[in-house]
Amino acid sequence: MILIGKVALANKKRTVCGIRTEYGYTVFVSKKPIVLGSVVQGKLLNHGSEMLKNVSTNENVQVFIEKADCTREIAIKLMKEISVQSMS
Repeated sequence: MILIGKVALANKKRTVCGIRTEYGYTVFVSKKPIVLGSVVQGKLLNHGSEMLKNVSTNENVQVFIEKADCTREIAIKLMKEISVQSMS
């Protein structure tokens, strides 16, 4: 299912993000930074590698979706864990 959401959470490098959708938050990792507030479209409820469309910049972005359909609190916790792991 194709959904549209807005990037509502991001780490300092803007490569680990949380998108707010009508189903909750989707947390993903991207090699390319994504700006807070960007509107993103794609299969946001899937897990794994996905190509998303950044509607705000009209660019396609390859991401890895870690978790979908979660609360803001869980999204923040997961993003912190991912950011710490990537620094190790």
